[in-house]
Amino acid sequence: MAGDYWTKVTTNRLSRRHALQATGAGVLGAAFLAACGGSDDGGGGGKSSGPTAKKDNSGLLASPTSDSSARKRGGTLNYVPRPALSSATLEQSLGGNGSGSILVHLAYSQMMRAKMSTYDKVPESVWEPEFAQSYEQSADGLTVTFKLRGLKFDDRAPTNGRKSTSADVKYSWDRFVKTNLRAPELANAKSPDGPVLDVQTPDDNTAVFKLAFPMAPFFAYLGSSFFPFIYPKEADGGYDTRGIARGTGQWIIPDNRPTGNAELTRNPNYDRGNGEPFFDKLNLLNLNENSTIYAQVNAGQLEFDNGLVQEDILKLKKANTKMTMYQRPFFAKGCGAWFFGRKPGSPWNDERVRRALALQMDADLWGDTFSNRQKLEAEGLPVNTAWFATAGPGYNWWLDPSPNNNKLGEAAKALHKNVAEAKKLLSAAGQKTPLEQTYHYVPNPARDPLYQGMLGLFGDSGDFKFKMQDWPDMNQYYLNVRNTGGNFDGVSNAFYFDHHDFDWTMYLSYHPSSTDFWIGKQNEDKKMTELVVKQRRELDQKKRDAIFQQFVKCNVEKMYYIPYHFPVDWQPYYVAQPWVGGFGWHQPYIEQYPGGAGQILSQYWFDASKKS
Repeated sequence: MAGDYWTKVTTNRLSRRHALQATGAGVLGAAFLAACGGSDDGGGGGKSSGPTAKKDNSGLLASPTSDSSARKRGGTLNYVPRPALSSATLEQSLGGNGSGSILVHLAYSQMMRAKMSTYDKVPESVWEPEFAQSYEQSADGLTVTFKLRGLKFDDRAPTNGRKSTSADVKYSWDRFVKTNLRAPELANAKSPDGPVLDVQTPDDNTAVFKLAFPMAPFFAYLGSSFFPFIYPKEADGGYDTRGIARGTGQWIIPDNRPTGNAELTRNPNYDRGNGEPFFDKLNLLNLNENSTIYAQVNAGQLEFDNGLVQEDILKLKKANTKMTMYQRPFFAKGCGAWFFGRKPGSPWNDERVRRALALQMDADLWGDTFSNRQKLEAEGLPVNTAWFATAGPGYNWWLDPSPNNNKLGEAAKALHKNVAEAKKLLSAAGQKTPLEQTYHYVPNPARDPLYQGMLGLFGDSGDFKFKMQDWPDMNQYYLNVRNTGGNFDGVSNAFYFDHHDFDWTMYLSYHPSSTDFWIGKQNEDKKMTELVVKQRRELDQKKRDAIFQQFVKCNVEKMYYIPYHFPVDWQPYYVAQPWVGGFGWHQPYIEQYPGGAGQILSQYWFDASKKS
């Protein structure tokens, strides 16, 4: 299916579209729009609409409204997580990224969580207690005292439904510091730029965090799925945390689950006073082919899927008019990077070569293609796009780098297509062309076509050529590429979802203790490290925003990485079965898509009146 798409692309628009055809091993994933907007003059740029929303003239879109008074329990939610669960672990410290898997997020609780927002307003960075009941912070910001909710652990042995205590918080913090690769980002014992000195337990219902310095995003970190979940004390030898869960989270996972699948049931002990989660069962299915997933959504066997391409979303809605279809009402915040192998002798050690690659990208051509602009606008559906540059356009301090609305300044030119300048840089670097490099990735049907489109554009001029190296699972990829500090050959892409705070985006890519410090400790830029450390300690948000903007400018100027995972964001469309109550109305701060890893799945409910 994907091969047919790229054949149509290259046949219809050979003069420009051949840049988007498959490279190396061929395209993975589903079909995209064959003919789309963009000029053929070779200049690139100039079509980003920015964050100004356009109006819907299709009549296909829902206007989600509050469902709080109607929500009730019952029913089964069938969903396909991306990536699949074939190698998912229940141990947070495994999996190569410090988060474990979506199963950890569903079975265990955290001290805090992001407050849910709704369709009618942009989600804000507001954090509320989850495992905790309440908290207070001392005037000097160095002591945070949590009163606990007393959630009950799993009814099965060895926890046997016992009430959680502060000892579980202490145990979970200590095991996080000891075993999790994310510990330096939060624990002072691992890094002087980590705030937490110790966790104390004056009584069973109280946990006290002692800090080395007041940290602006501290509560956000305690609600991020990459930082401590609360495990019971019994996890210390009482059960195998890799395959068994005994948490206080919203869902219960059976001990013997089919490989790749997970059939979860609502945790009756989870009580926040509002009834969540509302579905009685949550089935996570191991499906890897977009065509199969599309067919099951179309047949009503899946409630929704967040990985389908926009053209398929439109097809589903037109074939099933009762389905709920909406457009995400805001842009994404998360912004990853293309990073490079930095071994001695690597061409990527030369800033001119990195800049030359960035200058190959036609951001608007890519954005118009993969947002399906022409097809969707022909249906009367608005297509709103905005450029990425270190930070996503969802931040209120975002600096637009696009040619028509440049707020980034002179540095933005590094992101505007300019093949002639790229050739000069490569010549000055003494680099023969084409520069042949290996692209490392883990197969992901939802994103691979987008990445391959970027590789096509990077190589369109003939200056760069890529061969494909796919890794069979995330663990091997982290071990050999992602977590090596640049000790590999070639290039790769780090996709960042919306982070709990921009602090983490900065820390990941530019703090020497981070897993994502791909430039290598030998190439540390002290100014970038200083900006990371400075904003952590700045409690005035306006001043933090100014530091964020300074960081973005420096990052683009230095071009240590290509400063985006995708060059353009768009407000995507989502579709769900009509009986998924609350779909579109509930919006999360961290994961801006309808099946995020956090508590968004617990907000939906089964509306039996709409299932015939």
